[in-house]
Amino acid sequence: MKKLLYIFAMAIVLAGTSSCSNDMDEPLLTVDSVDLDQYIGTWYEIGSIPQFFNVGCQCTKAEYDFAPDGNIRVRNSCTLGSPSGAENRVVGRARVQRNTEGNSKLEVRFGSSPWAPYWIIELADDYSYAVVSDPARGTFFVLSRERQMDSALYEQLLANGRAQGVDVNRVTRTNQVNCTN
Repeated sequence: MKKLLYIFAMAIVLAGTSSCSNDMDEPLLTVDSVDLDQYIGTWYEIGSIPQFFNVGCQCTKAEYDFAPDGNIRVRNSCTLGSPSGAENRVVGRARVQRNTEGNSKLEVRFGSSPWAPYWIIELADDYSYAVVSDPARGTFFVLSRERQMDSALYEQLLANGRAQGVDVNRVTRTNQVNCTN
């Protein structure tokens, strides 16, 4: 299990630092500002560009809270194969990227891996949903405070990602039905 968690963590880092071809020469735009006090809490993954570390994952969620050192503690989990499958969990941390303003450009780290970009490119005014990607556009996560999201909103978030050069044809919905975790 520890080996699977290590692979999961390393894949997040590698996905965030990999290059991804897109048709846009423009930099990825992030939201202007993020209130980290409002951002912490539980987020459910509604859809994502699949990475090898999340193959077979269902009921995926991320839990953020402040660590004593001022960084953010990150706990990602999912169930494998079905909503009642074995739980897969990895713990890491996040911090605001240096030399940036507005708290929308974060970095995540799991274990001793390098820091990887975690850029918030969409955020509801009430912090009910968020979309996260990376400068290379190799990752894309639609997150919600609830396990379900209105289909029209989900499609709009995909369209917004497409407008920023993300290959949203690769995005798949995450099963959040009958989850108990």
